Amino acid sequence: MPEPRTLHPPQPQNLRSAELKRLLEAFDRRPAQRSTVLEVLGEPGSGKSTLLGELARHADGRGLTVLRARSAPAEREMPFHALLQAFTQPSPVPFTPLGGASSLRPLRQATAPEPVTYGFLPALRVMTPQAMRELFAEFVHQDTALLLDDFHWADPSSAQLVEDLLRTPLSAPLTVVIAHRPRQTHPRLRQALLHAAAVGSGHREELPPLSRVQSARLLGLAPADERLPPVHRAGEGNPTLLRLALADAMNPRIRGLVDDGPVPDDIAAALIGDIATLGSTHALVAATAAVIGERFDLPAVAAVAELTYDEVCRAGSQLAGRDIFRATDSGGAQFAFRNAGLRRLVYNRADPCWRMRAHRRAMNALSCDGTPAAVVARHIERSLPEGCTSDLETLTRAAREALPAGPEAAAHWLRLALRIMPRQFQGTALHRDLLIRVTRLLATTGGLADNRDLLDELLLRAGSLAGPERLSVVIGCAWMHTLLGDFDRARGLLTADLARARETGSAERAPLILQLDLLDLHEGRPGAPHAAETALALARAHGDRVTEAGALARTALHRAMDRDAGGVAEATGRATAALGALDALGTLGTPHNEEPALRPEYPAVAGWALALLGNARAAEEHFRRGLPLARTSPSGHSEPFLLTGLAYAYGLSGRLHTALQTAAEARTAVRPCAPGQVQAVATAVEAWCLAALHGRDDPRAEALAAEAEASLSWYSSGLGSITALRLADAARLRGEPEHAMALLLTTGNGPELPELPASLRAEAYEVLTCCAVATGDRSAREYADRARTAARAFTGLRHAAAHGEMARAHVLRTTPSLAVTLYLSAARHFSEAGMVWWQARALHLAAYCAGEAGDHGRRTSLLTLADALARRCGESWPPPFPARAVRPPAVTEPGPRPSTGATAPPHPLTGLSSREREVAVLAGMGLKTKEVAQRLSLSPRTVDSHLNRIYRKLDITSRASLVRILARAD
Repeated sequence: MPEPRTLHPPQPQNLRSAELKRLLEAFDRRPAQRSTVLEVLGEPGSGKSTLLGELARHADGRGLTVLRARSAPAEREMPFHALLQAFTQPSPVPFTPLGGASSLRPLRQATAPEPVTYGFLPALRVMTPQAMRELFAEFVHQDTALLLDDFHWADPSSAQLVEDLLRTPLSAPLTVVIAHRPRQTHPRLRQALLHAAAVGSGHREELPPLSRVQSARLLGLAPADERLPPVHRAGEGNPTLLRLALADAMNPRIRGLVDDGPVPDDIAAALIGDIATLGSTHALVAATAAVIGERFDLPAVAAVAELTYDEVCRAGSQLAGRDIFRATDSGGAQFAFRNAGLRRLVYNRADPCWRMRAHRRAMNALSCDGTPAAVVARHIERSLPEGCTSDLETLTRAAREALPAGPEAAAHWLRLALRIMPRQFQGTALHRDLLIRVTRLLATTGGLADNRDLLDELLLRAGSLAGPERLSVVIGCAWMHTLLGDFDRARGLLTADLARARETGSAERAPLILQLDLLDLHEGRPGAPHAAETALALARAHGDRVTEAGALARTALHRAMDRDAGGVAEATGRATAALGALDALGTLGTPHNEEPALRPEYPAVAGWALALLGNARAAEEHFRRGLPLARTSPSGHSEPFLLTGLAYAYGLSGRLHTALQTAAEARTAVRPCAPGQVQAVATAVEAWCLAALHGRDDPRAEALAAEAEASLSWYSSGLGSITALRLADAARLRGEPEHAMALLLTTGNGPELPELPASLRAEAYEVLTCCAVATGDRSAREYADRARTAARAFTGLRHAAAHGEMARAHVLRTTPSLAVTLYLSAARHFSEAGMVWWQARALHLAAYCAGEAGDHGRRTSLLTLADALARRCGESWPPPFPARAVRPPAVTEPGPRPSTGATAPPHPLTGLSSREREVAVLAGMGLKTKEVAQRLSLSPRTVDSHLNRIYRKLDITSRASLVRILARAD
């Protein structure tokens, strides 16, 4: 990509309209036949020259004669040059001396050795301030504006004359406007200007940083452009720096880590005047400071520049006087360039060969001072083409320090270590470890797809390896390919190495077979239980305790996901054996000098098996034990799998807010990679948590659910069943029972749910029963019977038994006393399984039915307990069913009862507001939410809110009930 050299964004001329307006008002207030001085001050690049140009245009339009001049550093030794050059500029009114050249004779002096010529003026040798006042008085006979730009560079004589005009105005219609940088202006003139503004004899206009809106107009960006906030921060509201920041943002070669990229020509032209006239020593000190970095001290500059401290101190003081350097602390020990753009310009103007050597000297100097590794690494990157051992150590340390802030910088330093690695280290274990770690970091940032060459190089380096070392590299590369969504390539790598292992009969067969089986799990394939059994037998034969533990965990998960209840019953035994094997390994990773990089997936698989069996506490323990290993593993593929399982376990135990945060973290961990089952489950768990916490009031729940549902057409087995069940329950909690039923019946392939694991069917049938009751579906009792049958197929699975009781209670709510007993039985089972949220829900439903049965005392106690449990889960507890009977009946007063024979019953919609009645009538006619919203010019979310209030007021749970109420009323 060619480097951008010149930017041409839109640059509106009215960004400083408020400042221009005040300056023009000061012009209007100027006294007649007397000179006045106006001041425009601001930081370099703040737009002073642009403002003076606008002022000149307006002044000319008002009939003033406009003279302009601009000072420069090279002209500071030329007396009155800043003022006299104004008379040589083109003007609509020609300036000729009234008395011809002879009238200037009194101004000639004979003390200067060489004459100086100013346009039409004769050769002048030396001019005094009094002579210049006479010159102005002779020429200025009509309103004149003298605009002096960059007056901080003005020669001392011109500055003295302006100071004199401030004290003693000229008797002429002259308005002098000077634009300057206050840091570089002579202190006496600066003080005189400040005093004049304070007493009202002058005007002071200071240019503040541009606002974000002004920055957007300057750069031609929309206010909502995502580039605007970082560009505005980087540019600090300074127009020149803003254009430079936008150039950086548009150039991927210099965006991010690299801070010494090229400066576009038009921006360089605005900055070059400050450094173009520097002497050799000053230029060397400035270039050395630019090499060291954003902040520097003078001793470090002296060491890198190879100058004495006194030389650097003198040059540094003069550079600070010219506002090239600025002190960053009160003691003046630390310095920085005025801005990043100026530092980059100085850096890029230095000789490249000298820069490379200077970076090496800077690296050596800073390494001895305890400087952070990332700062030293920057100098390694810009010094020699090949590094040494200490360079590799520094870059590795810099990557480690950078990792908490983000993987991009860490990957950058490790890639640099690979590039400069000495030849004697290439092909060693250090080289392979760096390759693996770089690919992992690139995978987490989404950059691996553009760096597949690293994987190829890694596999090439593994060609000469054998045994555990080769196994580690091959499996790591295979999982890297899964992160890119290339499951076929990953399976091909594992299969090829498995063929080699079979030829030699090596012990690597067991872990390779197991990894292939785990690959099926992540991709969404059903998997073959016999593969895990084969891996288990081989691991035991070779004494591989780590692979044995993993194979036991995988067989347990196979059984837990079995569609046959008999297999699920066996899963408990396998899970217990896997727990014993994993516990025997202690820290899960280092027996027999095994590398821990291959092991995080084993506790993850064990945790998922336990979660499906309803043992949330044990599942959580194993997920948490596996996370540290996943985060230190080179490939890191197991971290999203573990985080998703941990979120699922937190949800089972009722810690909904923690589950929500963990699911979001899991989605973030896997998002740069290709979508797959793990991301689908994480998204579904997050959607379910939001629905459980907020019902239909949180629009994020519906958006996340739609995202997860898109994966169901790809993954219909394995973890896909968990995704479908969580999405269905989330739809139920959002008040969409029809959608929940459709999800389960489609994914499960019919009312018998043959495609769902047997361990999930009891809960699935309970959700179907609840939704059928809510919609008036006659299949509710059939679903309840199936839930009870599914629960009875297992022994000891408390959560399955609880869901079976819940389903029966749903269909028996017309017999409240029996429903209370069943809900309480379900709550007891949920409590034994540690599933607090479900326990609270069961108790709440029991309270509802107790109220229906007239047992208001029991209702109150159950509600109190349910609410306490719900608060533990972080809920405000929107009731899943309206508690029509939670209020005790009204107490009637004794006395004669009024006759009711002639009184018609009130209309059921009487208690609703007018808007609620409109929504109720349209919904009762069968219109969908979007159709109601269109009819009433409302948003769908507002319609849903109205329906929620209607359901509460009418004591109903669904649109079907609303239709029946309106039909009876008619």
